[in-house]
Amino acid sequence: MKNYFINLYFQLQYIKSVREYLKSIDNLMTKKEEADNHRQFVWNVTIYDVLSNKELNKLVESLYRLDGYDYGKTIYLKKRKSRDLHYLGLEVNHTGSGLLAKIVFNKHKYFSELTMKYTQVTNQTVAIEYTFNFIKAISFSEESKFIKDNIKDTYFLNFTSIYFNSSFRNNGMQSLEQRERDYFRDIFQGFIVKNLYSNFGREYKLPIGYTMNYKKADETEENLKNPFLMRSLYNKKENYYIIIESFRGYQTFYQYFNGKIIPEIPFLDNFQYEGNEFYYNLFNDIENRELENKVAKYLLGNYKVVKKKDYLWLVNKLRALRDSEFKPNLDSRLQDQKNWEVRWNGEIETESFFTGDLLTKKYTKIYSDYHDYMKTLFTMQNDSIILTVGLFTLFFTLIGVIIAVL
Repeated sequence: MKNYFINLYFQLQYIKSVREYLKSIDNLMTKKEEADNHRQFVWNVTIYDVLSNKELNKLVESLYRLDGYDYGKTIYLKKRKSRDLHYLGLEVNHTGSGLLAKIVFNKHKYFSELTMKYTQVTNQTVAIEYTFNFIKAISFSEESKFIKDNIKDTYFLNFTSIYFNSSFRNNGMQSLEQRERDYFRDIFQGFIVKNLYSNFGREYKLPIGYTMNYKKADETEENLKNPFLMRSLYNKKENYYIIIESFRGYQTFYQYFNGKIIPEIPFLDNFQYEGNEFYYNLFNDIENRELENKVAKYLLGNYKVVKKKDYLWLVNKLRALRDSEFKPNLDSRLQDQKNWEVRWNGEIETESFFTGDLLTKKYTKIYSDYHDYMKTLFTMQNDSIILTVGLFTLFFTLIGVIIAVL
């Protein structure tokens, strides 16, 4: 109950900050229209989530519940009737992947279609890719109108960011653009959370990507190759860039292409081929917050009794990391990586971004250490319960004997 009122307070603060932003939106739209010839168009937006088999059942069920009047639905997985269906299989001979659903928006002013794909990450988890396609690509100046028309769909959701109005008034345009970036991305996640089932999306900002075009120029190319404190991936074969930004509390990536054909972003394939390593690359911030919520309270001594669900969460994390992963077509995959030039803060990376295991090793060590500690607490806790039950049994046995003698 306490958490409910805390969340409600922050949700009301969020609504208050949105209303403050909307008061200034007309002036902002005018300024953005003047600068629009220097900006790019957003062609589609992609969001990623990771689910267990049980959670995937809930997602499929939520797809079937969508209103047929507002949406045209093509769903490629059957829904459960009484028991959960087993969508995931052991990653021994294959890795499951495919098209999950296509949702056509019959009445939406901006969205034309939502395409959902999936691929198995480990024996226990599957990655979901949501791609929102627009009726018409959205320009820099049109983003403000898009937010104005859709921002109410993000009200009363826990993952949204809170902005204090004093910061907005003091920092002006810069603060407003920063705020717009969050509002714009939250609308897409808001649709998923309100209409479909999401695992991480209810509490955290999910990894998100934008597909954008750019005008070919030497200055633009240089900026894409050398973004400040960001990773730049250049595909030499298909001539497009992916810029990864990871210092905002969630992963954001921008795919920049030049031309009329939008190249297909390869992120879902990376889940299939790189498994845990790519998962931790994309969900690193969420994973750290999950650790704080489920484990840190015991390490800090705030909780003396270990909850079974927290302990099982840690056990399952270790099991997922230790799963033997099948990586099909590895030779062709390594060949494909030769098409990429990867830079961090302008410097070419010598170790491949796609094939490393740095984060997998890091989290295996963290989880193993935490597991040993929590296992000790859990064992002591169970031993204490057994001892208490034994003492009570002995006490009542003695009472019974005394009554029998008397």
